Amino acid sequence: MKRFFLFLAAALSFVHTDAFCEEQAGERVLSLESIQEVKRDGRVAIENNFTVLVEGDKIQRGPVLNFLAVFHGPAGLVLKKRIDDIELFRNGEPEPFKEVIGEGTYKIYCGEKSVRLDPGVHEYTFRCVIDGEWVFKNGEAIGAFDVSGPFQTLPIDSARLILRFPDEVQLSRFSPAVHRSAAKDTGYTAKQGGTEILVSTTGALLPGHSFVVHAIWPSAGFAKQSQWIEVIKQHPRIPITVVAAIALVWAFVLLLARFRNNYRTRLATA
Repeated sequence: MKRFFLFLAAALSFVHTDAFCEEQAGERVLSLESIQEVKRDGRVAIENNFTVLVEGDKIQRGPVLNFLAVFHGPAGLVLKKRIDDIELFRNGEPEPFKEVIGEGTYKIYCGEKSVRLDPGVHEYTFRCVIDGEWVFKNGEAIGAFDVSGPFQTLPIDSARLILRFPDEVQLSRFSPAVHRSAAKDTGYTAKQGGTEILVSTTGALLPGHSFVVHAIWPSAGFAKQSQWIEVIKQHPRIPITVVAAIALVWAFVLLLARFRNNYRTRLATA
């Protein structure tokens, strides 16, 4: 009986390992390094250096990078993030790309549609500047920094985040979160030194993965721009509606005051 259970455990382990190898086989991100630098103006400069194994299946012209391009502003209004200063290089040379803004997502199609990549390993560098989504509370700023989101549909053998802050700003606290990892532990290791932290995965990330670092730091000196400015820019009908409503109320008040004055005049002359 004991041998039977040992055999069953070994078989289950083999099935799990075989399924894992199947998921990891084929096209994937071999390595990903995301360098994210927090700016005092409320933006984040991102540099993603990643190596991709191409076999001509899912990746033909190049990988597709997906960014969440919206966030919830005042009164639950959906606001779009700005993504600009985009640069893309493949194997050390400038690479063409196409930008597509969808409902809530911002896609970067790497490469030319008519040009298929040669099978093999390709090294990419992608840079951009994107709006940060921070919450200010009790003298602190709270934000989340996504690492693997742009590559969610592809497995990633290894990934790491280098998160940097300006001047002498040091993180008060940070909390990494890794999901859909092949690791047997938490899925990451982390260390902090001065104004920089380094978080690395300890196992491969399977498709549908998530690798995000939540951080809290002193908010002194960081821009606290009113989101209502963006509301006016992105939802111009709202201020027009508000102004129209105020004008309507004001007209009603004037009409009511005039009616009262006429009524009093009639009473006085009666």
